[in-house]
Amino acid sequence: MISYSRKSKGLALVLALAMLLALWPGAALAAEPTITGAGMEETGIDGEEIFYFSLLEDGIASSTVIDIAMKTQPTDLEYTSGQSLDLSGLVVTLTYDDESTLEVGYEDFSYMDISTNPAHGTVLLVADHHNQPVEVSCNGQTAYTDNLTVTEPADLQVTGITVKTQPTDLTYTAGQSLDLSGLVVTLTYDDESTLEVGYEDFSYMDITANPAQGTVLSVVGHHNQPVEVSCNGQTAFTDNLTVTASTGRQVTGITVKTQPADLTYTAGQSLDLSGLVVTLTYNDESTLEVGYEDFSYMDITANPAQGTALSVAGHHNQPVEISCNGRTAYTNNLAVTASGGGGGRGNDGGSSGTNNTSAGYVPNPSIATGGDQVTVDLAPNATRVSPTQTNNLIKANQESAVVIQGDQYTITFAQGTMQAVPGQTEYDFGLQMNAGPNYGAIADLAEGSLTLVVSYNHSGPLPAEAAITFNVGTSYEGQTLYYYYYNEANGQLEYVQSAVVGTDGTVTIRQSRCSDYVFTEGRLTGENVIGQSTRIFGEDRYQTAIKISKAYFGKGADTVVLTRGDSSVDALPAVPLAKQYNAPLLLTPPGNLPEEVLNEIKELGAKKVIIIGGPGAVKPEVENTLKADGLEVERIYGRTHYDTAYVIAGKLEGKTGQAVLVNGDKYRTTFPDTLSISSWAGYHGVPILYADSTADRLPEETAKALAELKVTRTILVGGPAVVPNRLESLVPDPQRYGGADCYATNAEVLQALQPNPEKVYAATGKDFADALAGAAVAAQTNAWLILTGEAGKGQNPRGLTAEQEQLLKSAKGNVREVSVFGGPAVVSETTWEAVRTLLELD
Repeated sequence: MISYSRKSKGLALVLALAMLLALWPGAALAAEPTITGAGMEETGIDGEEIFYFSLLEDGIASSTVIDIAMKTQPTDLEYTSGQSLDLSGLVVTLTYDDESTLEVGYEDFSYMDISTNPAHGTVLLVADHHNQPVEVSCNGQTAYTDNLTVTEPADLQVTGITVKTQPTDLTYTAGQSLDLSGLVVTLTYDDESTLEVGYEDFSYMDITANPAQGTVLSVVGHHNQPVEVSCNGQTAFTDNLTVTASTGRQVTGITVKTQPADLTYTAGQSLDLSGLVVTLTYNDESTLEVGYEDFSYMDITANPAQGTALSVAGHHNQPVEISCNGRTAYTNNLAVTASGGGGGRGNDGGSSGTNNTSAGYVPNPSIATGGDQVTVDLAPNATRVSPTQTNNLIKANQESAVVIQGDQYTITFAQGTMQAVPGQTEYDFGLQMNAGPNYGAIADLAEGSLTLVVSYNHSGPLPAEAAITFNVGTSYEGQTLYYYYYNEANGQLEYVQSAVVGTDGTVTIRQSRCSDYVFTEGRLTGENVIGQSTRIFGEDRYQTAIKISKAYFGKGADTVVLTRGDSSVDALPAVPLAKQYNAPLLLTPPGNLPEEVLNEIKELGAKKVIIIGGPGAVKPEVENTLKADGLEVERIYGRTHYDTAYVIAGKLEGKTGQAVLVNGDKYRTTFPDTLSISSWAGYHGVPILYADSTADRLPEETAKALAELKVTRTILVGGPAVVPNRLESLVPDPQRYGGADCYATNAEVLQALQPNPEKVYAATGKDFADALAGAAVAAQTNAWLILTGEAGKGQNPRGLTAEQEQLLKSAKGNVREVSVFGGPAVVSETTWEAVRTLLELD
């Protein structure tokens, strides 16, 4: 039944037909539609006659929505942070191309293909939703409600938490992942009010679970234990989990389902088992597929193990052996080649040659077996092990680790790893520190970053990969040191790996060959430094930001910029500020500062922390934790994110006469545009300001910033859909960079504004966090920040668009360093390999 009200009854039939066309799009007009109930009428409140029609479809032509307008606002537009959006009362008017209209209430939106953003039921936050409208869309037409008002609870504190509904599943088999679906808790506040929160909204309410969602469960660690749920120091517990072994099942077979992504290596590279999947078969004929990342949980071993430095002699044309419960499977054979001609070496260094025979043999009494290891004590004039001693050590290594102890260093071969190397019968494990025939040349290349030059007496392959630990001194505690191989043939340093110095002043690297090497405090650049490619990532976004800080701010930082890790809107304009202070950009959850983040701040030697965002975005608890550790804290924020960007702009010291303008009302989807310009803006000290695509004028704060900063050139990033053309007339000298999507925009910005990069950093364009922390690094040198998509999807099989691939090709030869921020789950190995290949960097 459809109701229409008209002053003129003569229009009733026409209106009914129009309504019918609107309600049954897609049908062709095959016959005159039937209208029943004509003549049923009553009188409205102002004498208006209301007609009711029941329309029976007999084939009606389609109509198209050409406009949408707000008729009635939602009943509730005011919320407290953490409450869910309720669109009850919302009514819109659709206009069709036949000039008919239709009023639709929220409860019927789904029938009419009307969508809202944010959606009904969204948990609202001050940082994300305050002073923002609800966008209502249909057939490409858009309307907006009045702005929402989202405020923080009035000093309400959680005083209790109870479990209202248990998780749906509390029974698991070891190796399965915890699923908290169905879990609902009740929070009690100090005003005696309560709030029920489902697991999916825990993060919004600063509720944590231990073990966390997705944890791989084990009998030892989780059986008969509850899940602990905490908020504001209050704790509740679920019923106990039941985690059983495979109910008596035994593994009776193992096969390789999917080969490792990479089976081809250069000698010295580390084995990467990413992509490897095996199928376990049990004695009840059931099967289980297990990816490499879960091998440890299922007692599956690999030989050689993940991370093993590969050699031609030891690994070429050999498979990886996968074992579980005495059952074995094999991958396809590895292909391991030398890095050059005969006697070549991989990225762990070492050219072929004879042993240095200046030192004597180690006396047999200096080789001792004790506990679970064999120890070889070296003396200054006794560092060589004879052929007989070498054979004995290889045999002993089958049962015990072998540890070579020198002055200020140890060389450790893990149990079961040593094997004879063809043509190598004895080894000289002596070395020189900050000495040797190549010391002068290496020191010149390392310049002011030199920490330690290591010149091994032995040159060539070792009997296995070794963990080599050096005492570099406690003054380097917590710093990241970079380890380079010196290639005497061409006088170049080749990057090998990085490592963090421990609290005892020691640093450990892993290698399978020996030659001349150097530790440096910073990453080296220049024409005589080659082959620098690194993946930097942690267990989550917060850990990844810490890893980036350790890798690129090894010498410390006086200031740290701290932003919320689950929302980009305040954080993105802070990249130029981080560059101004030469500061890393670290992330924190809104409600508490992780201990690891605080430790990184202290290890950097920072004296000041700049928090981006007000107390509603980054809670006072975070600030209090920093102050309790003696750190100076400055907050930078405004009433809205438009205002916060304005305040940050005013903090930038250099007035460049330029400004960047990006979308501020759809930031949850347009953040890649801001990331694309962030390195350039940061390097040049150009402020990043926000526009509102729904308005016909600039936000007041943005207009004020343009005037106060005396901007004469405005860089607009993004197409007209996000930064409308009508805004161009409101800014000085507008210059737009925008492609068909965010990846096309990324390529366009880099090509136009950063044509000659020496460094390239890659991060996913699907989320902001890794790229944000990386942008603070890229801004230091005006490096490219390439945003990657999902490999294998659509037209981008390698996770890069054609424009991005062409751009990377054009930069080869000029780029000396490339890194990826984020693990293989966010930037696939396929994409990472493509970036390196296009740049022709290993």
